[in-house]
Amino acid sequence: MSQRYEIEDLEPGMYVSELDRPWSETPFLFQGFFIDSPEQIDELRQYCDYVHVDLLRKRDSQWHQRLALSGGRKKAELETRSAVRTATGGGDEPDIYPVLLPMEDELQAAKASQGIAEKALQKILVDLKRGKDLVLTQAREAVSGLVESVIRNPNALIWLSQMKTLDNYTYGHSIDVCGYLLAFGRHLGLTKSELQVLGLGGLLLDIGKAQLPLPLLQKRGKLTNEEFELIRSHVVLGLEALRSAKGVPARVLEMVRDHHERMDGSGYPNATDGEQLGVFARMAAIVDTFDAITSERPYASALSSHQALRRLYEWRESQFHTGLVEQFIECLGTYPVGSIVELNTGQIAIVLAQNRFRQLKPKLMLVMDSSKKLYGTMDVLDMINDPVDANDNPVEIERALEPGMHGIYPRDFYL
Repeated sequence: MSQRYEIEDLEPGMYVSELDRPWSETPFLFQGFFIDSPEQIDELRQYCDYVHVDLLRKRDSQWHQRLALSGGRKKAELETRSAVRTATGGGDEPDIYPVLLPMEDELQAAKASQGIAEKALQKILVDLKRGKDLVLTQAREAVSGLVESVIRNPNALIWLSQMKTLDNYTYGHSIDVCGYLLAFGRHLGLTKSELQVLGLGGLLLDIGKAQLPLPLLQKRGKLTNEEFELIRSHVVLGLEALRSAKGVPARVLEMVRDHHERMDGSGYPNATDGEQLGVFARMAAIVDTFDAITSERPYASALSSHQALRRLYEWRESQFHTGLVEQFIECLGTYPVGSIVELNTGQIAIVLAQNRFRQLKPKLMLVMDSSKKLYGTMDVLDMINDPVDANDNPVEIERALEPGMHGIYPRDFYL
């Protein structure tokens, strides 16, 4: 049973089931959500005059008092983090990593670490093509550098992953997946040793593709059934190669084996039921899909990060673990670092950093004025300060833009 409520009448604990406009016209990724704080009501006020509330779904006031005392973390978030920590053998309490450096100070170190990882991956793929035994020493060292970077500030690796700085899709995809997974694992509070395993698995997910014909990997257009089955074989090929190497962690093997499996059992190569999948494999499935659909591929155009997160949310439960999808969205933010957005003033900006508890209030770099002319000097606008325009009207994010709109490519501005 739902009932219309004016925004002024909303309270924490209510469940918003419908808006007064299409969900796609707002930045809210969850099509139906509990109001957890007064800030969420303020954000609804920016986009809606009224909403519909499901009267059968309501949280008690004591829960909200505990929520406020916990700094605004959702109960589901705490439960998911605890489950991940238990599943990985790390106990119930997540590791908390403070940001040690601003993103701009960490960016070059992160880029250098990515370069080292690219060389390590190239060596592995060349050795695999030549039939040599795999030695992962260089790859482990490369991942260690990426782990240290993501602990200092995860936004630098997220930014680089968003920029798609490597021209070769196979290399770039593997390194970007590694970066996203490390940021995701940091968000969930994994230990450094767990992050090392997670990152190594991310880097090696697709090494089986080294044994597939290059024309097949670069083919434009729809694959035939035979070609699709050959593409699918990269999972088994990669698994066989890693099983012959020394000292590969079991969870890395699970990630390679299961990153194309799905919660509803519709994945490949084994159609494994989701309940049998390990946490790292579930995380890898989410991140691998996210990076793939935000990348330009021979057979598909890239989605914006904002669009891709909406897709993941639509696919939760059927294809991916619901709690982990929601946590990945929490990790990247409603407007991920590197996203292009348009403000209600008509200005164009690039997202530089997230606000952990106010996802509609990121830090922005203004790149175009309202007439869509490039600024000579790129000023930073922090939405948490509730900026106003020349007429004292609130400045708000109007919408996310696709990469390349108005000729804007974030890597041209900040690399």
